Amino acid sequence: MSSGENYTAEIIELRNQINQMQEDFAQNDNAFFLCSMALIIFLMQCGFAFLEAGAVRSKNTTNILIKNLLDSCIAVIGYWSLGWAFAFGDSSNNIIGLFIGHTQFFLDGLSNYPKFFFQYVFAATSATIVSGAVAERCEFANYITYCTVISTFVYPILTHWGWHPQGWMYLGIQTNDIHTTYMDFAGAGVVHLCGGTISFAAAYIIGPRIGRFPEDGEEESIEIKGHSVPVGFFRMWRFLRQNE
Repeated sequence: MSSGENYTAEIIELRNQINQMQEDFAQNDNAFFLCSMALIIFLMQCGFAFLEAGAVRSKNTTNILIKNLLDSCIAVIGYWSLGWAFAFGDSSNNIIGLFIGHTQFFLDGLSNYPKFFFQYVFAATSATIVSGAVAERCEFANYITYCTVISTFVYPILTHWGWHPQGWMYLGIQTNDIHTTYMDFAGAGVVHLCGGTISFAAAYIIGPRIGRFPEDGEEESIEIKGHSVPVGFFRMWRFLRQNE
C-alpha cells in the first residue's frame, strides 16, 4: 500500500472519529439540557408548597408540606413502574396504540433516561396542581390515592394521546377535506389543563374548606390569611422553563 493510500485511510478514520464525537456531543448536550430544565421545573414543587402553605391555616402547614413531598415520591414510583409505559411505550396494535402504550414497563429497554426524568417532573407537576385545590378539603388517604391515580394512569394516558407519535390526538384527523392535529405548547393541555380540570372537579365535589364561608347565623366568614404566598408565587415562575 502506498503512502498516499495510507494517508487517505487515516483521514477517513479521523473523519469518522470526528463525526462520532460530534454525535456524542450532541447527545450529551441534549441530555444535559433536559436534566437542567427538569431540575428547574422540579423546584416548582417548592413553589407549590409555599403557595399552598400560605393558602391554608398555620396549623395545617406541616400537613400540606408533607403532601407536596409525597407528590414527588409517589409520582416517581408510579411513573417508573407503569406511567412511562402508558405514555411513551410503543404498541404493535394500531388501534390500541392510539390510546395507550404497553411496552417498557419498569423502564425495560429504555435508553433515554434524561427524557424519562424530564417527563417524570411533568407528571409530578400535574399531580401537585391538584393538591392546591384540595388543601384542607380531603383526608390524607384520599390524597395519596388521587396522586397515585393521576401520576400513574391519568396523566400518562393523556400524554400518549397528545405527545406520542401513535396517539390519536397527535395523529389528528386526516381526510380529503380535513387536516388537523393537536399541538401542545409546553404542556398547556397535557399538564396544566389536566391538573386544572381535575382541580375544578375536586373543589366542586368536595366543597369549600370548613370556616372559609359563613354558616347559618354567622355574620362574617373566618378569615384565613396567607403567610408565604408571595414566595411560592415567585418560585412557581420556574414553569417558564417548560417552554424551552
